[in-house]
Amino acid sequence: MELEADDFTYLEDYLSIKNRSDLLALFGEEAVADDTSWYAEGSEMFLSSQLENPQNKQVISFVWGENMELLFIEAPFAIYDEDYIQIREQRIESSSGLFTGMSLNELREWNEDEFEFYGFSWDYEGTIVADAASKIMQCPVSFNLSLSYDSYTGGDELTGDVLLKSEDSIVQAAPIYIDQLTLPAVEF
Repeated sequence: MELEADDFTYLEDYLSIKNRSDLLALFGEEAVADDTSWYAEGSEMFLSSQLENPQNKQVISFVWGENMELLFIEAPFAIYDEDYIQIREQRIESSSGLFTGMSLNELREWNEDEFEFYGFSWDYEGTIVADAASKIMQCPVSFNLSLSYDSYTGGDELTGDVLLKSEDSIVQAAPIYIDQLTLPAVEF
């Protein structure tokens, strides 16, 4: 079966694209912007291609390895222009039930258990710390949590190198959400 641009609904659907040539053949050059992506606190650079699917307007980043093989894909919640001004938000779903923009309380319900995560406004913001047997840790999709600073009216108790508990009322009341979904194409 040959893929069409409108065959993409879930994040996992994009893993069927294994190289940049297939990405361009399927969506066209006008839908793809090449760039670099930085990881590990800015110490690792990878080539990447950002797709805006012309059929459903989903924005997905494809991150390439040394031989231009697909390493992983990322779906952000917030979409920015070239001046880093947010122009819109997007809901991208995973077949696991996770989605960009999912609130902390929706995530707690999905996980069926409480968990801990690190505070915001630093390099490891929103990193989950959970039991290896938890649904979060068993899911092949990884994600980042973020805090909506525009909506947050509290103090700095949620920022910095602090470990937060999902069951705490101050945390549950905060506008915390899934900021990005990441899905590996290869085993690391």
